[in-house]
Amino acid sequence: FKLSAGEPIATFIDKALAEGLLSDTNVNKYVEQVLDNEELVNSAVYFAVSPDLDKYSKSLETYQKAISDWAAPLSTVKLDGTLEETVDSILYNQELQNMLAWFIPAATLTEYVDTADTYYTTVNTALKSLQFDGTLEGTLDTVLYNRALQDALTLFIPAATLNDYVNTADQYYSAYKSASNSLNRLSRILEKGDIEGAVQQIINDRELYGALSVVIPKDNIDSYIGSISEYYQLYADVTTALTDALESIPDEEINKFVNEAIKYAYDVDNGKSYLTTLIAGVDTQYIQDYVEYIDQNETVLKSMIHPVYYDDFMAYVDSLDVLKQYLVDNIKSADVSAVKEGADIINEVNKDLMNVLDLLKSQKYDQAGAAIGKISFDKVEAFIEAQIPSN
Repeated sequence: FKLSAGEPIATFIDKALAEGLLSDTNVNKYVEQVLDNEELVNSAVYFAVSPDLDKYSKSLETYQKAISDWAAPLSTVKLDGTLEETVDSILYNQELQNMLAWFIPAATLTEYVDTADTYYTTVNTALKSLQFDGTLEGTLDTVLYNRALQDALTLFIPAATLNDYVNTADQYYSAYKSASNSLNRLSRILEKGDIEGAVQQIINDRELYGALSVVIPKDNIDSYIGSISEYYQLYADVTTALTDALESIPDEEINKFVNEAIKYAYDVDNGKSYLTTLIAGVDTQYIQDYVEYIDQNETVLKSMIHPVYYDDFMAYVDSLDVLKQYLVDNIKSADVSAVKEGADIINEVNKDLMNVLDLLKSQKYDQAGAAIGKISFDKVEAFIEAQIPSN
């Protein structure tokens, strides 16, 4: 029977034999107890219909108590306590292990307990090691470089596979930290308005290069950096040429002519001849030549100046000869009021124009574009139209 029975039954029989439950003495004792109860010996029917069951109560109580004592360790398991209390009441309960030994071989039971203890201790240690500070960096550090957590995960994931996961995650996290450091430096440089410094960092920052190479092929990165370098050099060349051209403008002489024109515009007829000579001496061709130089680089200027402002500016420059001629004609015809009005307009436009030139020299192209839009071209246009005789 033992050989054909399952492992729990076979273990129970072995335990019963080891405890002497089936020894000759105990067997004789069991037989005597049975023989002392005549109804039990006669038949089960007599037992069922026996008029006096009290005589069996003592023996039944004895068996009941023995079974209760044997199963008592089950009541020591704490299912309503904390996780630690529940685990302790199962894994480290010697009385419970003694009871289970009736059904499970001792070696197997010990193996089960040791395995469960290893899993519980490892996982519990890993959980206690997780300390989050609310930051991304703190969380990743806690997870990626946590030896206790890795030990716990190897209970469920092959160590080689887990190591690959950790190494890959560490590579991406390191790239993220490197990129963050580089971008923070770049942000500080841009806050100072140092475009050249920002471009140079992008081109030469090997830390940023290494971070980007994790997610972008190096050939592509090299191509991007090469393009940035070429565009920056083109920008630098154009800026240098434009600065040199701006520096060559005789703005002091232009201001001198305008100021002289204003001064004499408010004189009486005695200044007409002088004004005629003075205004005629304004080198409008010089200004137009300079504007033409800028116009040759209009792809640069138009990207910085609103097209409407640019067109107005060019139209004004093209009409300088007409404006000057009208001033000369009005001076000769003794229309002093027109001269004064024209001088005032020239003065106002000249101030705005000088401001634009200063901004361009300082490479403040956005501000220069906005300033051009504020030049009083409408007054110039209205003045010229007012001087044209109606048909």
